[in-house]
Amino acid sequence: SRVLKTLRFVPLLKSSPEKAARVALAISEKLTVLLATRVAFLSICIAVIVPLFNMFLYPEVDDSMSTWVLLLSKNAEQYYAAPALLKPSMGQRINSELRRFVSFYTNNALYGPFDVCFRSSPSASFVCPAGNILGVTWDSSFTEPRRKASILVVSTDDAKAFFDLSTIRQYEALSNIVFLMLILFLMGLTCMLMSSSVSMVVLKPLDRIFLVIRKHCADIFSVSRQLHEMYVQENADVADITDLADVADHEQETASEYALLDKVLARISKICQNLAPEATRTRGDTEEERMLMHFQGGQSFPLGSSYGLKISQEQRKRSSIRRPVVRELITTLLPISLRLGIDEQDFNAFQVEAEERLRLAAYALLNSRGSFHWA
Repeated sequence: SRVLKTLRFVPLLKSSPEKAARVALAISEKLTVLLATRVAFLSICIAVIVPLFNMFLYPEVDDSMSTWVLLLSKNAEQYYAAPALLKPSMGQRINSELRRFVSFYTNNALYGPFDVCFRSSPSASFVCPAGNILGVTWDSSFTEPRRKASILVVSTDDAKAFFDLSTIRQYEALSNIVFLMLILFLMGLTCMLMSSSVSMVVLKPLDRIFLVIRKHCADIFSVSRQLHEMYVQENADVADITDLADVADHEQETASEYALLDKVLARISKICQNLAPEATRTRGDTEEERMLMHFQGGQSFPLGSSYGLKISQEQRKRSSIRRPVVRELITTLLPISLRLGIDEQDFNAFQVEAEERLRLAAYALLNSRGSFHWA
C-alpha cells in the first residue's frame, strides 16, 4: 500500500492537473486504499502459506539417510580390513546394524531402504545385495518402486543404499495440486472483493442517481400527458388537431415518451460534462459535441445544414402545440425564487437541491432557441 501511495507523487506519473475534481479524487483515493489492502492481503497470505509446503520435501533433506549409510560404510571398511578370524563377528555386527537400519525407517517414516550394497575398496565394484557378504542377511519391508524416479540413492566410499520414496512423491504431488488450487482460490476471492469494492464505490452511487432521474422524468411525462389532454380538449377547434392523421402521430409520439427517457438521460450527461471542471472532462471535435455547444450558446441551425437537424412542417405544428404545455408545466414546478435567481450573475446551480436542479435543466432547455426541438 505504501508503494501505491508513493507512486502518486512521482512527477512523471502525475498526469492530472492540481485542480482536479473533488469527487473523482475521493473515488481515486478510496479505490487505491481498497486495492492496496487486497493486494497486501494476497501477498502476505501467499508468503505465509507457501513455506508450509516445504515440509513435504523433508526426505530429500533428511540427514539420517546419509548418517546411516556412512555408519554402514565404516562397518564394511572394518569388515574388509579385519583378518579372516574376525570376519564372522564383524559380519554379525553388520547384520545387527542392517536390522536397526530397516527398523528405524519402518517405525518412524513412510520411506525406507529396499536394498544395500557394499564394496571392498573405492576401485572395486559394489556387491549387491548385502546378503552376498559372508554372515550378512538382508530383510527389508520396503520394495523397489515401479517408477525409477521414486528411487533415492545415497552412497559413500564403501556402502550404497537405495530408498523407496514412492509414497512421499505421491504426497508431494498432492500438495502441489492443493497449492495451485489455493492460489486460484485466493486470486478469485481477491478479484471478487475488488469487484465488489469498485461496485460499492463507483457503480452504486451512479445507479442511485439514475434511478432518481428516471423517477422524476416519469412524473414529468405523466403530468405532461395530462396537461396535453386538457389542452387538446380546450382547443379542439384548432385546425392542426382536427387532422386525424396528425392526431394519431401525436398520440403515438406521446406514448413513446418513456422510450425516449434514455435519450434524455444521455443528453443530460452531455450537459453535465460541459458544465464539469476542465480537469475532469476531455474534449473531442465531434459533430454531436459541436451541436450541443451551439444549442447551449443559444444558436440555431438552418434547415438542410450538415448537422442533420431537419424539422418538417408537421413537426413544427406539433411542437407549437406541445411547447406551451411543457413550458407551463416546468414553470409551475419551478419555484419563483429560482426563476428570478437564474438571471443573476452570482447564481450557482450546483448549490441547488438535486430535484430542483433537474427542473432548472429542463427550464434552460425549453427557453433556449433550438433546444426545444433538439430535446
